Amino acid sequence: MMYCVYCGKELENDSKFCCYCGKSVNETNTPVKTNVKEKVFAFIGFGLGICSFVFSLIPFLCLSSPFISIPGLIFSNLGMKSNKANFARKGKIFSILGIIIGVIMSIISIVLLEFLIEEAPIIYEIIYDFYY
Repeated sequence: MMYCVYCGKELENDSKFCCYCGKSVNETNTPVKTNVKEKVFAFIGFGLGICSFVFSLIPFLCLSSPFISIPGLIFSNLGMKSNKANFARKGKIFSILGIIIGVIMSIISIVLLEFLIEEAPIIYEIIYDFYY
């Protein structure tokens, strides 16, 4: 595999033009060295995206999901320039899903908590009458 010297995207060995930026590919095209920091950002963004998605599915823990999703989006965006952009892209998707599902689950959790607090005396009486 070789890389475009203009945009850094991976190309087929027999490419004449870059299919991403349209620039001409010459025979002296050498692999573009990706900054290690950008690769690490891509992996961190992916990890935070996965964590935010998983946390968003757990009631009451979903309240922390946006606080994990936002750094996940930031790191994913910073990692998009690396050759691990597919991890960064997936991290971005998981972070966005974490925000959306986290907000929905947070609303459901708050409504559920309000219901439990409001109905606690009635639930206590039912349980007490059941056992005694």
